[in-house]
Formats: sequence, structure tokens, C-alpha cells
Amino acid sequence: REMPPTHHLLLAERMQKAGWATFGVVSNPLMGAEFGWTRGFDAFDDTLVLRGRLRPIHHGFLEHGWAGWILGKKWTRRVLSWTYADPRSSAQEGLSTAEAVVGIALEQVEVMAERKAPFFLFLHFMDPHSPYEAPATNRTQRSMDARQRVANRFVPAEGDRVIGTMLIELEAALKAGDEEAQAALEWYRSLYLEEITEVDRALAGLMESLESGGRPTIVLVTGDHGEHFGEQGWMRHANTLLEPNLRVPFILWAPGRVEPGVVQGIPHLADVVPTLLAIAGIPLPENLDGRPVHLGPLPARPHVATDEDQIAVRWMEWKWTGDWTDGAPGSVRLVNLDKDPGEDMNQVEGHAVPLELAKKIAAA
Repeated sequence: REMPPTHHLLLAERMQKAGWATFGVVSNPLMGAEFGWTRGFDAFDDTLVLRGRLRPIHHGFLEHGWAGWILGKKWTRRVLSWTYADPRSSAQEGLSTAEAVVGIALEQVEVMAERKAPFFLFLHFMDPHSPYEAPATNRTQRSMDARQRVANRFVPAEGDRVIGTMLIELEAALKAGDEEAQAALEWYRSLYLEEITEVDRALAGLMESLESGGRPTIVLVTGDHGEHFGEQGWMRHANTLLEPNLRVPFILWAPGRVEPGVVQGIPHLADVVPTLLAIAGIPLPENLDGRPVHLGPLPARPHVATDEDQIAVRWMEWKWTGDWTDGAPGSVRLVNLDKDPGEDMNQVEGHAVPLELAKKIAAA
């Protein structure tokens, strides 16, 4: 994974330079300290990603080491977990990731609240993510009923932990038209929704603590990707540039500073930094791509998304997607999202690419 470019100032660096205390808690191994995300933070806690860092070690021991041969995989996993266990991780056994993240954050909030300086808190929650496994306390009647309709081959051997390989198998079943796949899809979706509910519940505790402190508070909730649940037969994420993968929440809460309502226009993730800086009263640099979302209707802007072999450009209701091979587009799709939100009808044949969209594609 690439480190964030040093010539790009991260949001925490900008807040820190403006005199704010900064603290971060992450639960994704890809956002650990070794990937450069500590820049700008006075304190940064990534103890919750320890298990992710140990996966390569565990795999090597299990598949190629003497321990895996002698003890077997089950007991080797346990021995390695005990040997490399982090005290904080051990103390938090039985907690959801969201509870653990908020617990660490609340400890630091108490410290920062005693100071006069404003503080910036960055929290990353890994709960709404595969494997799908919401805490038992968040199990709903919906998911329990849905589970009863699922064929055994789509159900975990133990518990309700739905792992990545199961999502891949369901994806193949959906694309093959398997009649039993839809019931599994609905159960998996209900588990994912329960994970979202768990984050919401944990955030409620954090919000209660922040509000009791009496300080003006700004909260922005967003994500780095969406999730597929059967759209065009897909599951998981990071595998298409369809809208379910690209759309993420953009929820802004700042009582007395932002009027309640729905943003006119489409916010981009590039708007996060200028929005928070503007509400915090920090001057905006001229070179930022985004703009504050609370200062009136957003202008029409192209949205460009890429992965290793695809590029998608959206302009207004039109979206153009090209599969890239050897520097040139292999297959091309053109859809009208207003008329075809599921992106099922490719209009590239017999329909000229709108002029403005063509300009945006060329610029991308």
C-alpha cells in the first residue's frame, strides 16, 4: 500500500497547524502507523489493528511451520494469539470494534476536555465490513427470521460470522441464477445492517459524552466505499465502479452553525476537508479540490473514480465507465442514472456521449 504523499497536507496536519489538539483511533490495518497516517496527530492509537498485522505471521506458521504440523491449525492459532496478544486488545475481548474505538476515544476526550484548546478527533470504525458479525446484543428479529430461510451451504459452520469466501461463493451463486441465493443475500444484508446499528449505538455514547462537556461540537460521518448486495450479481466491494460501491454517507451535524436539511447537489469526499476547516474557522487554502457543503447549493462537478483497470466519470445524470487494458479502453458503458439507477442499460451504442461529459472524460 502506498503512503500518503508528503506534499499533501492531511486534515490532521492542517488542524494541528491551526492550534488544535489532535487524536486518532483506527481499526483497519491499512490505516496503521506504518502506512503514514500518524501525520498531524498528537496521539494516534492503532492497537486495535494488531490482529490484522499478525495475519501474515499466522498464515506462515499454519501452512509452513512446525507448529501447524504438530499442534494443528486450531491450537496454533490460539498459541499465536496468546503469544502476540496486546494487553488492551485482551482487555477488550467481548466488545465490538465500535465499542472499543469509542472506549479509547472517551479516555482521550477526558484528557483533551481539560485543556482550553479545541480538539480534533478522528475515529475509524471497521464494523460495517466483512466479515459480517454484529454483536449478539444487536441481533434483530429480522436477521433471525432471515437465517431460518437460508440453505445450510450458505450458513457458517459455527455462529453467524459471514467471511469473505462466503461472499464470493454467494456472488457466484447469484450470477448463476441459483434459486437459494436470494435468501442468503437477504440474511447477509440484515447482518450488515446490524453492524451499522452497532456503530450508531457506540456513537450515541460518544455524542452524549461530548454534549455533556458543553463545548460546541462538529460531527461529520462518512465512509471510504459502499458495499454490494446483489446488484448485477455482485457482493463485497472494491470489485466494480457501480454506484453501490461508490456511494457513501455524508452526514454533517453542527448545531448553531449548520442548518438542518439536505445538501443541494452531490457532495464528494473531497468536500470533507474544506467543510470541516470552514466550520472550524480555519482559512481555506486555494488549492483544495472540494468546497464546504453547508454554504449553499453545490455546483455541478464531474466525479471521477478509478481502480486498477477501470475508470468511471459522472457528469450530472450521465455516467461513463471504461475497462482499461494496455492504455486504451477495452469495453465502454454509458448509462443515465436518473432513468436507470441500476446501471443495467448500456446506451453507448446509438447514443452520442453528451458533450460536457466527453470533455470531463478527456480531462480525467
